[in-house]
Amino acid sequence: MKRLLGDLQDSYGNRIRDLREEWKGNSCSFSFQVSGFRVSGTITTTPKSVDLTGKLPWAAAVFKSQIEDAIRRRAETLLA
Repeated sequence: MKRLLGDLQDSYGNRIRDLREEWKGNSCSFSFQVSGFRVSGTITTTPKSVDLTGKLPWAAAVFKSQIEDAIRRRAETLLA
């Protein structure tokens, strides 16, 4: 999972900027800008699950499903 955000930036580098992530044990705080909007959240891993929560500005709600789908697809690939 520690590769997830970096891989997303590699795949969508022209749209994702200013990626920041900080891992502490099994939890990561992250933030980045996508299409000019700031996205932030946390990733928490356990032996049986990966939980991801995020904050997206209201003005970027139109991009919500695209961002979720990209993260979900990449996480599924990494965990397969």
